[in-house]
Amino acid sequence: CIGGPLLHLLFGVGLSTLLGNLLVASPFPMELNLEIYTSGAFLAAALLAILAFVRLSKDLPGRAFGTMLILVYFVFICILGGLEIFGGANLLTGNLRRAATQMARVRAA
Repeated sequence: CIGGPLLHLLFGVGLSTLLGNLLVASPFPMELNLEIYTSGAFLAAALLAILAFVRLSKDLPGRAFGTMLILVYFVFICILGGLEIFGGANLLTGNLRRAATQMARVRAA
C-alpha cells in the first residue's frame, strides 16, 4: 500500500513545517524561485487535467489517461530543462528579486 505511508509523510513533514514557520520566526528559510513557481503551476494544471479527464471519461481512466499523464510529465521535464539550459541555473535556484534587480541593472547600462 502506497497511500498510507505517503499520507503520513505529507502530514508529518508538512504539518510540522507549517507549524514551525507559523510559531517560530523563520526556522526553515525558503527562497521563492522560478522552479517552485513552475512546479506549483504544473501541479495545479495536472490536478485540474486529471479531474477533468476522469470526470469526462465517467470515472473509467484507460490508456488515454495514462498517455495524458506521461505527456504532462514530459512537458514538465522539458520546460524545467529548457529553463535550466537557456535561463541558467541562477534563474531556477536564485532569488527572483535579486535576478530581477540584476536584469534591470544590465538593461539600464
